[in-house]
Amino acid sequence: MKKIIILSIFFILNCSVFAQSNDIWLAFYDKDTTLTGFKDKGGNIKIEPKFTGFTIARKFENIIAVTEEENGKWKSYYLTKTGKITGRDSLYVFDNGPDCENEGYIRFKDYKTNKILLLFWKAFVF
Repeated sequence: MKKIIILSIFFILNCSVFAQSNDIWLAFYDKDTTLTGFKDKGGNIKIEPKFTGFTIARKFENIIAVTEEENGKWKSYYLTKTGKITGRDSLYVFDNGPDCENEGYIRFKDYKTNKILLLFWKAFVF
């Protein structure tokens, strides 16, 4: 009986430690503070500064809304940590800013039907 209790406690503690190991990237600015990039907690640059002020996220958990300028045009989209770009035509903007991930979900707007979709971010990773 003691072995089962000890193994159960070990399993619970082990799972909770792994569940909290989500690597959150933190925003940082370029030298003139016009562009934003992201670093991991160790200070390693994951994304060089290339996003404009529309990117209001200060931390990057799984998916964020970003805007960058390319050839004089603005591109806005959702970006995952794996580098996948999604939602080019469906960013949900609320209160003068793009939606941010909340508890693993992010909102998209279908501009054709004018409906808001709440989707789990992992649906866009694969």
